[in-house]
Amino acid sequence: MPEKDKFLPTLSQVQEATEMLPDPETYRKDTYEAAPEEWNNKYSITFHKVKFRTRSGKRFYRWTYEGKILVRKRSEWRD
Repeated sequence: MPEKDKFLPTLSQVQEATEMLPDPETYRKDTYEAAPEEWNNKYSITFHKVKFRTRSGKRFYRWTYEGKILVRKRSEWRD
């Protein structure tokens, strides 16, 4: 995918990409590249599988996004 390292997604784009994530407990690879169809294969967001452990010792996996996001402050937004 061209220029993907120059892609700085917005928070809504990261959220959109999370909807594509497979179940981390059954997915075999440690990374997953999400590229919604609307992005026309120009960009992708890489998620990493991370192992967590509960206090009782049970282990489970979750996806993490380790990149930066673009936050736009628009004049019509209010605090």
